[in-house]
Amino acid sequence: MVLGVAALAGGATPAALAGGAGAATGAAAPRATATAACAGRTLLSCSEKDSIYNDGALTGLSYELEASLFELRLPVHLNNPALNRYWRFEVSAAGVLSLDDDLLINQLPDSNFQAIAKPVRLAVPAARASGIVKASVARALNAQMADEQAEVLNVNGMLASLDRATGASYVAGRGDWVSYQRQVAAGFARRAAAAVRRLIGVQRTVAGAFARLGLRFGIGIVDERLTRTKVRRHGLTSVITAGLRRLGVQPSGLTALRQEVAKGTVNETVNLAVLLDYPTTVSEERAFAAALSSFARTAPHGLSEPS
Repeated sequence: MVLGVAALAGGATPAALAGGAGAATGAAAPRATATAACAGRTLLSCSEKDSIYNDGALTGLSYELEASLFELRLPVHLNNPALNRYWRFEVSAAGVLSLDDDLLINQLPDSNFQAIAKPVRLAVPAARASGIVKASVARALNAQMADEQAEVLNVNGMLASLDRATGASYVAGRGDWVSYQRQVAAGFARRAAAAVRRLIGVQRTVAGAFARLGLRFGIGIVDERLTRTKVRRHGLTSVITAGLRRLGVQPSGLTALRQEVAKGTVNETVNLAVLLDYPTTVSEERAFAAALSSFARTAPHGLSEPS
């Protein structure tokens, strides 16, 4: 789930970041800022980078808000096991995508350019019917988590492959491996795009269920400030870090995501439930899926692994 904030609807332009290799969800890269037109990773087009940047900005804000649920243990139905499981996954997925999107648009080479990323299989988190969450709602929550996990794992794989393609070019000068790693990245991009498109409809179902049940998950301005202070002093709570590690975040990535919350900028009252189907959320997710598909269409296909 990404945050739909009207102020961000206009988007922004990514810029390059200095730094070394950005293995999937590992590099502690700060959020990109618009300092140059179409800077960053040359294997992505300008429009693709813009859409990925915007998705990262929105998922970053979503992650920052959702972190308050667990950093402050807010009294917003988290005593229900199904809703607790759901929001624990949501904050982790938002954090990983926020980090991945930053790394995707930046020119980060991985010198291990002959390693091939393989699809990762993880059991999908399961929310069981409990209390106010009946079986039909639990199924919708599980469908959303399944699609989001597919998105996250495939974006991870795309990132690893693009970093290796960049390494093949800038470190080794191996055009054969640049093309092959682009082809591998395209496979991950197609699967991620398909997951995002499924996700849009499922989020609408979950948002409708929350509305019918009168479930609200409100975060206030004071909550946001208290969360930033707590994370600056004590780091992220173990509930959040465990979820991030499960989805592949390395120690340097955890540091970046701690800083993202500690230096957060959200300063508005938000009901997380209504953001699932918020117009900006939907438009940015569609644009993100389109960017992934665009990249996949222009990548090589039918290549054999170089010998």
